[in-house]
Amino acid sequence: MEKYQVIIFFLAPILIGLILNKLLVKEKLLLNYTGYLHQKFTNNKSVPLMGGIIFIFFLVFINFIITKHFFFFLFIFFLIGFLADINFLKSAKLRLILQIIFLLLFINIDKISIINIRIEFIDVFLNNKNINIFFTAICLLILINGTNFIDGCNALVVGYFLSITIILNDLNLINFIFNDINHFYSFLFLIISIFLLNFYEKLFLGDSGVYILSIIFGTILIKTYELNQDISPYFICILLWYPAFEVLFSITRKFSFNKSILKPDTNHFHQLLYFFISKRTQLFNGKIKNSLTGVVINIYNLLIFMISSSFFLNSEILIFIIFFNITLYSFIYIRLYKYKLKYLS
Repeated sequence: MEKYQVIIFFLAPILIGLILNKLLVKEKLLLNYTGYLHQKFTNNKSVPLMGGIIFIFFLVFINFIITKHFFFFLFIFFLIGFLADINFLKSAKLRLILQIIFLLLFINIDKISIINIRIEFIDVFLNNKNINIFFTAICLLILINGTNFIDGCNALVVGYFLSITIILNDLNLINFIFNDINHFYSFLFLIISIFLLNFYEKLFLGDSGVYILSIIFGTILIKTYELNQDISPYFICILLWYPAFEVLFSITRKFSFNKSILKPDTNHFHQLLYFFISKRTQLFNGKIKNSLTGVVINIYNLLIFMISSSFFLNSEILIFIIFFNITLYSFIYIRLYKYKLKYLS
């Protein structure tokens, strides 16, 4: 079975995804449009939110060696996301409360901890168990919701985490969580198959898919640093900088304009970039422009990851790269935002 396992994990999700796409679109189930303004910007209302379903089904057959109750909590977060996808769990505040509760339980029960960040006065506080649990929960909470914020363009989120997987594999920092190499490649090709389905708009991740990927990679990266303390913690920060900064930037932006941080809008970076590409380029249809937006962002991040991986022990250089990312993001964001305002005025 192991001989063909990798091939199965590549072809089977694609086949099942195509079949589910036809069934769900025909029955008008789990479609991406539920009435919110931020879902209209790509003008597509018939893509099923089934990425999480395919992920959770195939992940059952992959043997993770991360924490004792990892898959149980992964399923809990899938369920929270799925209830949001079917528009049953409508309240953003309630979703946030549930995320916090189960993150605290997960971190406490399975002893997940960010051991230090190499800032002495903060590390002193992190030695306190309760503070550490709270800090780790906040970091994972930012990752989950930041990833949800950037989910909106084809292959953006899946491509982002695929890039992280490639970098971790290149540095031999990910194989420790799998029983053998076949399970790692099964996981890799599962992500690639979801990437292709998402790229061609046969599925969207939905909240369930976003939560699954965030919990998996957040936990992997925390454990990676715990087991390889020669690595700079700022290398881990760089691998997650985009979703993390997106949520912090969005909170600041919404506070500045007296808007609720819990209500979605259409002024996230990827949405502004899509708007710019869609108005400046008439050669492609909306689907291609959507995918192009995700590809552009992921190419930049992959390049940053590759550069950073050459300095993954050097905190000073990595901190410089983080500030470079933030500065460039802010500069481009302002230009794109002004372009949108000028175009719509």
